Amino acid sequence: MALLGAVATVGAVAVAPTFADAGWSVVATPALSGQNVFNSVSCASPSFCMAVGENESSLQTLAETWNGSAWSVVATPTPSGAAALTSVSCPSVTFCMVIGRTYQKPKAPITETWDGSQWTVGAPWSTISGSPPSNQHVDCTSPTFCMAVGFATLSPVIENDVASSWDGTGWTTLTPPELSTHYNQLLGVSCTSPSFCMAVGDYSTPNPNPAATGTVDDSVIMTWDGTAWSVLSSPNAAQSTQNVPGAVWCGTPASCVAVGHAKVLDVTGESTLYTETYTWDGSTWSFVLTPEVVTPAAISCADASTCVLAGSGLGAGVLLWDGASWVLPTVATGPPQQAQLNSVSCPTASFCMAVGGVQAPVGGIAPLAETGGTASDTSGTVLPSVAGGASGATTTTTTTTTDAPASTVATTTTPAGAGRKAAPKTGATRHQAPGSTSALEGVALGAGGAVLLGGLVFLGLQLRRNSRRSPVTAGDGPPEPTA
Repeated sequence: MALLGAVATVGAVAVAPTFADAGWSVVATPALSGQNVFNSVSCASPSFCMAVGENESSLQTLAETWNGSAWSVVATPTPSGAAALTSVSCPSVTFCMVIGRTYQKPKAPITETWDGSQWTVGAPWSTISGSPPSNQHVDCTSPTFCMAVGFATLSPVIENDVASSWDGTGWTTLTPPELSTHYNQLLGVSCTSPSFCMAVGDYSTPNPNPAATGTVDDSVIMTWDGTAWSVLSSPNAAQSTQNVPGAVWCGTPASCVAVGHAKVLDVTGESTLYTETYTWDGSTWSFVLTPEVVTPAAISCADASTCVLAGSGLGAGVLLWDGASWVLPTVATGPPQQAQLNSVSCPTASFCMAVGGVQAPVGGIAPLAETGGTASDTSGTVLPSVAGGASGATTTTTTTTTDAPASTVATTTTPAGAGRKAAPKTGATRHQAPGSTSALEGVALGAGGAVLLGGLVFLGLQLRRNSRRSPVTAGDGPPEPTA
């Protein structure tokens, strides 16, 4: 199976051959000095996208616009002299909201708004004490409503959910439910109106097996009704120690798709990574497990049956969802590509833009942008899947004015790699099995195999920038921002 054929140099991305399925291709971005990466993209139409990120060499903010045929750099303020832009949402050509954080101590969350011609720094989107929220994500339905989520590190062993809403003039800090007394993380959000948002993430509890160490990560999915957050019952994979939905898309309050990863144990105690796809019908969540051949980072859909997953791994770093299974597109012949897609936006079924970074052969990082559509054809490889459980009763509701208490617990780490087995781990978890996964393990290893080694070297960049549980202590240098 061929891999992406783009050849990158520091500061530029060359135009590559087009992809066979859905017209996916790499598009050129302006040459820049230093190491630059896109963290997020939002498209109001096929002729307008805004991508944001940072220059990792100078710690300056970065933004570029797409006019339907080419990218161009736009000037962005850099609050405190060193900052990163981590998430952007553009409900129109004349309004974009971007959130991020500064590097200079004391580090702080930041906000910038786009009026169609320039960026303006606004009030910080979060007032939660502790380190600036990590894994920040924002989604806007109009210039008068946005929802931003993340998590704040209050101590080396305590993380709390963070959420704030924008009303067109300012931010209101909200208080999502905390399901754990140690680690709570909101990683993605999607809104259809000021009265409906869906947020996804995970929370950790001590491993229930006395012989095992560390924690077990379970999925958390919650909704916003305009006044409060409610936690929905969400499924978790069988024999798993990690269930982490990290990105979500909603077209209506009755139609959402979320993606993440599951770390599943076999009978010997070894664990394998799978992509977990959650679907919402307005009352229940269901999910399927798929071999993780592309590590998921983001999702965008035209509707619940036509989605694009962006991340790192085989081919273009994208998978196409047909409502029941993921399709790995056939791509143009080329050498293994060390690339990472961090975000994707699909304003129409025939046009999507995915962005991230690409590792140059001699070192350095350049912005990466790819375009394509949501439709797949029969030439791509359909990945097998196993259906999971479904549940949807609302279990917890919270107000938005008080903080939940927190206490300490031992930390755990996030797995690296895709489509391969992780180190053996003793003990099982409390989850009930949805079915056998042995066949999936074989496909994951066979589909990826040695080919993934070249394509995932760049994953080191992802892990360095997206470390989810590595608080920085006093004396450390500035951390890399999360996508």
